[in-house]
Amino acid sequence: MFTLEDRSTADACVLALAGEMTIYESGQLWPAVKPFAGSQGDLRVDLTAVGEIDSAGIQVLLMIRGEQQRGGGTFLVTGWSEPVREVVDAMNLGATLGSAGTADATPLL
Repeated sequence: MFTLEDRSTADACVLALAGEMTIYESGQLWPAVKPFAGSQGDLRVDLTAVGEIDSAGIQVLLMIRGEQQRGGGTFLVTGWSEPVREVVDAMNLGATLGSAGTADATPLL
């Protein structure tokens, strides 16, 4: 199970995801986050409360990133939990997803 909290500010759309981002949740996860993606502004995603993620969860993040890029906006992961970091590192996607506070922190245009 996952939860999605909209913490948007005047400067950016900010989504906080918590719980599990696995194949079992991906069918509900993508429809829940898709309305927030594709804007011309910033989209920031906080993953610090995600306890489990697999390749399906990573795929949803990449889909969000793609929608945001097609809309002309930027995408940035602003924080991630240790389980998320382990999977992202294993898949060598740190630079692709970007993350504030890490060596590969690069807003993706």
